[in-house]
Amino acid sequence: MDNTVLKSPESYLSTTGLGGGLPSHRRPKPTITDAMYFVSRIGERYLWVDSLCIIQDDSSTKMLQINAMDRIYTSALATIVAAYGTSCQAGLHGVRPNSGRWKQHVINIRGIELANRQTLLPGYGPRVWATRGWTYQEHALSKRLIHFAPDGIVFESEDGITNEDVHPPLHNQETAHSFPEGRGLPMGAAVVKALSSLPLLQHFAMAVSFYSMRTLTYQKDGLNAFEGILNVMRLSFRRDFLYGLPSSELDIALLWRPLSGLQRRVHDDTQEALFPTWSWVAWRGRVAFPVYESAHFSRITFVDAEDGTIEFTTRDWRGADTYPDNSSWQRKSLDIDSPPGYFEAGNPHVIYPHPVSKNLPSTVASRKFLKPSSHVLTISAFTASISARPGQGILKMWKKELDIEPDPGVNSRTLEDRFGRFCGTVYIHGDNNNNNNNAPSEESSSPRLYEVVAICRTAYGDANEAWEDPPEDDADVLTLREGYAQRQERRQRSDEWGAAGYWNHYEFELKWKAYDVLVIEWRDDGLAFRVGVGVCFVEAFWDAAPKRKRILLV
Repeated sequence: MDNTVLKSPESYLSTTGLGGGLPSHRRPKPTITDAMYFVSRIGERYLWVDSLCIIQDDSSTKMLQINAMDRIYTSALATIVAAYGTSCQAGLHGVRPNSGRWKQHVINIRGIELANRQTLLPGYGPRVWATRGWTYQEHALSKRLIHFAPDGIVFESEDGITNEDVHPPLHNQETAHSFPEGRGLPMGAAVVKALSSLPLLQHFAMAVSFYSMRTLTYQKDGLNAFEGILNVMRLSFRRDFLYGLPSSELDIALLWRPLSGLQRRVHDDTQEALFPTWSWVAWRGRVAFPVYESAHFSRITFVDAEDGTIEFTTRDWRGADTYPDNSSWQRKSLDIDSPPGYFEAGNPHVIYPHPVSKNLPSTVASRKFLKPSSHVLTISAFTASISARPGQGILKMWKKELDIEPDPGVNSRTLEDRFGRFCGTVYIHGDNNNNNNNAPSEESSSPRLYEVVAICRTAYGDANEAWEDPPEDDADVLTLREGYAQRQERRQRSDEWGAAGYWNHYEFELKWKAYDVLVIEWRDDGLAFRVGVGVCFVEAFWDAAPKRKRILLV
């Protein structure tokens, strides 16, 4: 457009108002006004703004738009970011005259132009945009982003970041995923491209972990603000998601761990719980998935929600006809430091946790994990009552580059067998009041019994090199069940290393020596809720006389 006409955002609004658009006396807030002007100045004609383009008081239309956020952001030429804006009144630094932004000064000394480098101006605080839940998916899904900040403009794309000043931009893929955290640029377009080589489940786990660090004004948006990410990943997983967990890997996905103190998401008005306890989205606080460590072999079955009797596994749900010997799938070599993966012939870049058919097998087509509008997930699994006392947490990402330890807000408990010896660790993050803030209580300092559910068979520790899958019926453990009391000496030597080193030095002749476990509590109506997660030695679990139960998780 002619620059002589568009001299300011105000004149732009006046012009559009004459054409039947937004009249100047009802113009949007400064951030939107500045964005409109910026779009016109770069020669583009269209701007999508959620507060204007989504009918906020029409719930059905609003949900249609929310479910289309992945297409909106992936199709956009670029996303405009008000990096330091705390509200729609903040505007875009640099669009309006005298907006208090960083300025670059250029001088010429003997024919050589010199300029000051872009520096962060003091007093502007954190980049609020990077802490908000709703902005996560626009950052992760957008092909290009233009960040407006007092310290200048940053252009971000799949190739890296280009700053406004003259020093070289980051176009090195080896550093593209290492944006300084202070800049508030985690998990953007360049990061997504750098992570595309990760196995599918790890990519999902990292997305959830980044998102879980962010805040929401309304807790009911916990899943809505992540829906665009799920829409993109749904095509890759080839199955639907259940409250933010991939149904094709639901057994492993149930094992999400707290990395901070968690609080239950409740409705802002009614204070009622919004999501089931077994999903990460039910809790406010940072979480992680144990998918970077070793393989996890499911030990549970799911009960058809409609039929109430028929049981099926995630292997059935993925399609048994493709697993494990179908020639179209190839398995990566099993490495105890990296979970096994599978890829289809001709497409080695997408690594699946397990082979999965493109279409839902007819044998499970009528099966349902949940009833419509129901939180109740029914599983069949072995449970055992094991004593626990306060202890130091040792669950973490074992990979060095992801060595993330929980913060002190996580309530760690040390599991003890009937001889009072260490046999595992669990993190307790909730109770039946639904509003537990994980603050230590007098009760939490005393030993107590917890009911733990064996979800998966797994391995921990550097010395636990297992190159073959464990038997599906855990027959290797059951053969030693009667001799547990006689192996005191071995466990005593292992105790010398303390809880943190126990997994590396525990002398146990079997491989895959642990169960991933959930900690549950029962309600008076027979339903159960998740209150924690952790790991337990398989032989200690079986020595506790476990029983197979049907558990209705809410």
